[in-house]
Amino acid sequence: MFMLKELGATIMEAAAPTLVDFAKSYLSKGDVDDTSWASKKFEEHIPGISSEEATGLSDGLISGVDNFNARMASLQAARNAGRERSEWLKDVLEKEKGKSIVEQGDELQAAYNSLSAGNLVMRQAMESPNETLEISEDDLLNAGNAGEPTEWNKYNARKLINNLNKQAEMTGMHGMSLPDVIDMNDMTGQDQETLPVEEAENDGAMDRGLKIAAGAALKALKCLSVTKKIPLLNKLPIGTFADIACWGVEGARCIGRLANGKMTTMQALEHMKCASTVVVANAVTAAAPLALAAIPVVGVPLATVTSVVMATEIGNVVQEKVKQGIDILADAAKELLPPLDGVKEFASGIKNSVLNFLNA
Repeated sequence: MFMLKELGATIMEAAAPTLVDFAKSYLSKGDVDDTSWASKKFEEHIPGISSEEATGLSDGLISGVDNFNARMASLQAARNAGRERSEWLKDVLEKEKGKSIVEQGDELQAAYNSLSAGNLVMRQAMESPNETLEISEDDLLNAGNAGEPTEWNKYNARKLINNLNKQAEMTGMHGMSLPDVIDMNDMTGQDQETLPVEEAENDGAMDRGLKIAAGAALKALKCLSVTKKIPLLNKLPIGTFADIACWGVEGARCIGRLANGKMTTMQALEHMKCASTVVVANAVTAAAPLALAAIPVVGVPLATVTSVVMATEIGNVVQEKVKQGIDILADAAKELLPPLDGVKEFASGIKNSVLNFLNA
């Protein structure tokens, strides 16, 4: 079952203090290397984890952050050269070697089905945030398995990639418009000590560090009571936590730049569309299509809370303008979202109990 207001409140209550605690810990770690810092935090916060398991999570998290940053830079370079996001996504996905066109097509279809189902659930929830959607976790995670057999060729596979990119953009727009649905006023405009990251805008190491800290914090939520209310968190691989954290930090920087007059609304929207395309590309190439169904439902709220918390805490943001920046992005994103019937149309052809329920 899924109620957006309740989900948002649960995530804010658990994630906000954890994100701040982990960020402050990271910024004060001194000469301790990133892997050792993250491993120690996992050992402190995840009961029963071995040092080897903690190191494995740390390696996966840091690798995920570096992969996100590399692909984000690649996509931004492509955009600066005049290429479309869908073209970049096609290049990334077609670089997967050793698979036949049939295997690639089936994987793309599973990814598209999963992301479409997740977006449809989130959009329905945003329309009625106080209502409980009677949707089982299994139904949502099995959405990728639905669909009719297809005779794949490079042309219909590329068309599917274009549609997958549209779903990625929709996921990003949901994230930016979510503060209009979930009240986040308690996180902004508070008189609080900010994180000492005044040079973050031009400091790649600081950007990477905040993403590592955020990813570790979100993964650590797994050991809190929040996972009893949001069991989908237990199904996400460490690489997806890294992507959600990176997505959230990118959002925080957009909010900050809007607040400081260093970015226009359209530039912020473009930046976050790129970020959501990278998240989807990473899930597909990591062969994690089931994670794509969960990303709009739990990943979007996690990333949005990360954005708001980090923007509120970072010292180089004019704090009284943070709320204004969040509202500007939310209003602009809502304007770009199709109506619910349009979202359902995007998902047409996917026969699954989740979609059947929502289309009723």
